[in-house]
Amino acid sequence: MTKENPKKIKRIFKVLGKVLNALLIVVLLILVAFNVYNIIAKTVFHDDMPKIFGYAGAVVVTGSMSGAIEIGDYIIIKESDEYTKGDIVTFVKDDMLITHRIIEVTQEGFITKGDANAVPDDMIVYEQIKGKVTLVIPKAGKVVDFIRTPLGIVLILALIALIYGIRYTIESTKKRNQKSG
Repeated sequence: MTKENPKKIKRIFKVLGKVLNALLIVVLLILVAFNVYNIIAKTVFHDDMPKIFGYAGAVVVTGSMSGAIEIGDYIIIKESDEYTKGDIVTFVKDDMLITHRIIEVTQEGFITKGDANAVPDDMIVYEQIKGKVTLVIPKAGKVVDFIRTPLGIVLILALIALIYGIRYTIESTKKRNQKSG
């Protein structure tokens, strides 16, 4: 084994560390931007479910879809031009967001029902539907709820500052050691 191999490996790890560091910071900044966008959309524009590129997210707070979607899950909803029997959709009813399965499509609208509910809901129309569920992330809702709070946003920003601080300290220490050694 030559002396060059450990240097190459060290260089690879250094580059990999910088890439992962940058990636983490980008993800955290996207989370902050998304949260700020959601706050503005909800408070200024009174949008109950802000969307980005036709997608929105929601935390499940009831067990009406238990079996398919549980309390505390995070769901991703996508706008669609058409909805069919079997689709799980999120819709607005009485100023509430509800996520249930379409069990029947009629000329007048859609009949939905929570999988864990005994009786179907009242009929809804296309305009009430925000989108269909495209992804369920189990148990991620609690984390998302926390990240959306002012404290969550502050902690994300603090984490970014901490990452930069640690990185700066490590690089400064290395430079000092190289100068003195």
